[in-house]
Amino acid sequence: MADNQLVLLAFWLVHQGSSDAVSTLALRLLSMLANTGPAAWAAACQGGAVYLLSAILPVRQPGEPFSDSYELVRVAAASLLSRLSAHQLHGTRVKLLMSRLLPPGLVAALCDGPGDAAVQTLSQWSETPERVWNSGMARKTAEEVAGLAETARASQAKGERNWTPPEISAPDNTD
Repeated sequence: MADNQLVLLAFWLVHQGSSDAVSTLALRLLSMLANTGPAAWAAACQGGAVYLLSAILPVRQPGEPFSDSYELVRVAAASLLSRLSAHQLHGTRVKLLMSRLLPPGLVAALCDGPGDAAVQTLSQWSETPERVWNSGMARKTAEEVAGLAETARASQAKGERNWTPPEISAPDNTD
């Protein structure tokens, strides 16, 4: 029970992002636990994947650059998400959640890794059959992910560990 709370708290620390150092330490811990059932369950059914996506796709002003240390957090979060999506029992749920938020080509990039390539892919605007992605879609998706992360955290603050996201609308390609 305490182990599960620790895992969930580590995911939340990545999302909360009080500092890049705290996020990095939480990601290191989660990386060590990524192959365990509790870590994969927390990612799949307790908001962990949404917390990681909020670090990878933060809400920010257009053109606002990432610091080098935050870029490392994004890469580590993407690498962890890739590992969690490959988990034998719970990885499919992680992929399903991502596919409700992102175009198929971006889900594939996050699942296939490596983290730096996935982050690079999320930073490139494109219009192909498997990936329509532009600045407007990135901004809307980041806002939706942030809202979902706050919903998950509010639910958990009430003592409800497992979290089911509300209906998620697929991103459209308007700017």
